[in-house]
Amino acid sequence: MMQKKNIDSIENTDKRTDPAFMADCVTVVLFVLFFIGIGIGLSVKKDGRFSEQENRYLAERPELSLSALRNGRFEEEYEAYLSDQFPFRNQWITLRTATELLLQKREVNGIYFAEDDYLIELKDSGQYRSEQAEKNIRYLEEFVAGCSKEPDYSVSILLVPGKSEILRNKLPVFAGTPEERKIIEEIYDRCELAECIDVYEELEKHREEYIYYRTDHHWTTLGSYYGYKAWCNGTGIRENRPEDLVKTTVTETFRGTLDSKVNLSFCSDSIDIVEPADPVGYTLVYDGGAMTKHTLFDMEKLDSKDKYGIFLGGNHSLIEIHTTVNNGKSLLLIKDSFANSFVPYLINQFEYIYVLDLRYYNQSLSEYLEKHRITDILILYSLWEFVQDENVYKLKN
Repeated sequence: MMQKKNIDSIENTDKRTDPAFMADCVTVVLFVLFFIGIGIGLSVKKDGRFSEQENRYLAERPELSLSALRNGRFEEEYEAYLSDQFPFRNQWITLRTATELLLQKREVNGIYFAEDDYLIELKDSGQYRSEQAEKNIRYLEEFVAGCSKEPDYSVSILLVPGKSEILRNKLPVFAGTPEERKIIEEIYDRCELAECIDVYEELEKHREEYIYYRTDHHWTTLGSYYGYKAWCNGTGIRENRPEDLVKTTVTETFRGTLDSKVNLSFCSDSIDIVEPADPVGYTLVYDGGAMTKHTLFDMEKLDSKDKYGIFLGGNHSLIEIHTTVNNGKSLLLIKDSFANSFVPYLINQFEYIYVLDLRYYNQSLSEYLEKHRITDILILYSLWEFVQDENVYKLKN
């Protein structure tokens, strides 16, 4: 009887194990089929070069070499390639975001779903004090010191704190933010020969207003105005007041860079443009004559994902603006994309405005300064872009 009972027990155990075994088999088969499908998808799918959704160039398939394998570069580059060229990538991002939100999470891929429908990205705090950041501060310090020897130049610096700093009250209490104000003050202390503009206080004062886009990392046209106001107060330049400007809302369907990273947001943004109430004539010459325009706003960008590109038509190495102001004043604006919405406030205050982006400009900056009769220099960056941009060394050229 005991033997029969043991046999029955074994038989029953086998019967109970069969469904689990089958489930494991199905899981393995699906797993294998998934990766086969991904492999087929990657081999059939044509690699994309530019993502309009994310407004950036995508990683290309890296070349296999012995040296790349030895130093691990091939593995890193291939991982980036797979991430960028993954079949149905945008749909997977949306699915991941929706799943995380269903699990009551408020942070997805480094992006917080904050109060009032704001998407706020927290950057790697270590990058603010990285080796690259220290190099860039030193390049800026040396550039300012060199310019101070030229009595004709008036140099000012405006570093813009990020949305996570000014709108930190909209983040969950457990979300730690880098001390951007302290970092900006440290940079300003090392560049005391320039007029260092404290935009932090002005933005902080208006933080309940619409000064940053909800779905994008840039400041809005209103936020840019408060930055412009702080700059005017710091340099003594006459300020355009709101009544001196005409504001027009050109779209209410803008979804920016942060929306692209989660591919699922609950609102869209509006974009305003401003022009002087008393019209000023001007001509824009792009990249040494490649293109000429008579407007600061590229309306065709409103039909694209990158609607923020309406300002100046996006980023270019050099834009030379000649106005009808005829006051003998000329401004060299060294900048990142935060300055694009800043330029319209300047258009009736300078005879010449030279907009230079070090990420794309590869000529000698010192020769350019010698060639043009510059009276004012403004260096305008978002703090994050400034500390991690590998092109700031061009200030030495």
